[in-house]
Formats: sequence, structure tokens, C-alpha cells
Amino acid sequence: MKKMTNEQKIGYLLQKYREDNNYSQQYVADKLNKHKSTISLWESGKRSINMSDFIELIETMGYDKKSISKDISAIIFGKND
Repeated sequence: MKKMTNEQKIGYLLQKYREDNNYSQQYVADKLNKHKSTISLWESGKRSINMSDFIELIETMGYDKKSISKDISAIIFGKND
């Protein structure tokens, strides 16, 4: 099985957050003034998300930078602390 890239790992996390909030890709796209396909590409890891878009996206879904730092650390570095 092919190892996931960091973009795919981040995309998986973004999709999880979106689905946990019962938001559609279209809803998130409208909130961020982006096209739905952009959200899809981020979630699939086919397009990298820049930091300002990432922060705006997680804040749109009700998260703050501190609350997701553990998830980011675990998904990128394989750490849980």
C-alpha cells in the first residue's frame, strides 16, 4: 500500500473536521469564498493548502489553532503529545 503524503494526511483531517460538523463541501467553500472543487482538492491531498486558508478553514469549522495542534502533530509526525 502506498504511503500517504502530508497533503493527503492534512486533507483527511480537514475532511474529518468538516464531516464532524455536518458541513458540506459547498457550505465550506461558500464560507471561504472558494470553489467547491478547491475544497475537494484540499481534502484529497491533490492540492496543498496554504497556512492562511488552513487557519480560516479550521476557524470556520469552530476549531482554533491550539485545539488542532495535537491532531496535526499526530497526523504529520506520528506523535500523540
